[in-house]
Amino acid sequence: MILVGVDPGNVTGIAVWRDPDFYDCSQHAPIDVAEVEDSTKVTAVIRRMLTGQRPSLILVERFKQNARKTHQPAAGEVTGAVRSLAEELHCRCVYQAPSPAKKLGTTELLKRLNWWTPSRDDHGNSACRHILLGMATFQPVRFARLTGI
Repeated sequence: MILVGVDPGNVTGIAVWRDPDFYDCSQHAPIDVAEVEDSTKVTAVIRRMLTGQRPSLILVERFKQNARKTHQPAAGEVTGAVRSLAEELHCRCVYQAPSPAKKLGTTELLKRLNWWTPSRDDHGNSACRHILLGMATFQPVRFARLTGI
């Protein structure tokens, strides 16, 4: 199972998790994290991170623009591009609210899993949080084994 988490925005966080039960992770960590500042390069970075493999799910933070939030056209552009990539790769694209992801994927949990990466804006860690929320939602037994929760 491969899960991709995306935190879209002016700086987009991307995380790719390969289940070590199915993939040889001796050459790299099971989680790969990146932050991309150019919205036009997000799908290329995801492809490079996937190294030709097809993900089971792409989990994207749902971003709503309204008068009370900062307008980020890049978030909409990234979301559309990632959805197109999911269709091309024949995998499901799931939109998730940011709040449950943050509540579930605490900094302490990310650090315990060795998934936390130092970052100025925390976008890569947010992408990891979306992987955890997606795993808890769609693969709860795997989530419980990974986290001990």
